[in-house]
Amino acid sequence: MKRFLFVTLLFAVVATSAWAIRRDTLTERSSGEILPSLIVDGILETHRAFDPSFFFCGQNVNASTVYFSPVVATFNGSAVKPIPGDGVCDGFDGATEATQSLLVSAQMPALRCSAITCWVSSDPASNVVFTFRAADAATAGGTLTCTVPGTGSAQNCVGRAEAGKGAYVPAAAEIAIQAVTLEDLSLQDAACTVQCSAAE
Repeated sequence: MKRFLFVTLLFAVVATSAWAIRRDTLTERSSGEILPSLIVDGILETHRAFDPSFFFCGQNVNASTVYFSPVVATFNGSAVKPIPGDGVCDGFDGATEATQSLLVSAQMPALRCSAITCWVSSDPASNVVFTFRAADAATAGGTLTCTVPGTGSAQNCVGRAEAGKGAYVPAAAEIAIQAVTLEDLSLQDAACTVQCSAAE
């Protein structure tokens, strides 16, 4: 009987200790799926993965380079996403990168951006190249770009970073899209979305 009580007590102590020092990671996705998280002293803590996306839009130019600003109001939820070609989007383009680069949030952590999708309002005769920029410069860790081809009838493009890499954006850095055209597209509209996640 004494041996049984001793074994029971020992098991209870070991189980309690194991529970107190367990360290996993649980992340709740938007789908409601729970991934490995943090269990400390029997308390389960969860956090949502931070995977922001940024929307850019504006009007193209005549055989030149133009920059599109992020639509900050769309990111913070104070406005709906504008439609390319409307008066709102037409106010987000310009020839000077330092002017069009905007800070989305002073609390934005460092990011790794892995995908870009862009669209033009009509089929171009020459390539239109879109590149994601951070802090008025090419992104470190890899360039994130896509090209709407001049051949064929495509009006959109998709670009992805190499596996395990991504365009690095420093914390609280200003961001923009650079668009390079080789023909007169000054009456055409364009828009891009960039997908990011918190840098590890």
